[in-house]
Amino acid sequence: MYLVGFMGAGKTTLARALGARLGWRAEDVDERIEAREHRTIAEVFARDGEPYFRSVERQVLLDLLPLRHTVVATGGGTFADLENRALINRDGLSIWIGSQNGKPRPQWAEGLAEDELEIADDCRAPTIHEAGHRHRRRIGELTAQLWQERAAT
Repeated sequence: MYLVGFMGAGKTTLARALGARLGWRAEDVDERIEAREHRTIAEVFARDGEPYFRSVERQVLLDLLPLRHTVVATGGGTFADLENRALINRDGLSIWIGSQNGKPRPQWAEGLAEDELEIADDCRAPTIHEAGHRHRRRIGELTAQLWQERAAT
């Protein structure tokens, strides 16, 4: 299962929560890049540029493909790449994590209401913006429940 969406949408937090709930492993593409490169994403961009970063990102994604029972939080730009998108959609389910108004959020806040959460599992559209048809399914219900439980603690 791959969580995709804009930077700061809450993919990492949600991947950990879903992984724990499902008894699955949770992985984060950006965290793996930072561990591999021994520096932050910003430092990779500043020193080596976006083409280098995207090549490392692709390799990390390829390393994650064989894993099963895993929730993967992708980087903010991972799914924008056509080849990455094809790899993800051939391997598993891509789930768009977005906001109520289609605008990226800086970070998920405490006490989010269920209606602030949108889950779209129809992310096979040619561009991220075309993935606007939101289909709530079981994963959406599970995700909303996780956020409600988090807000209640």
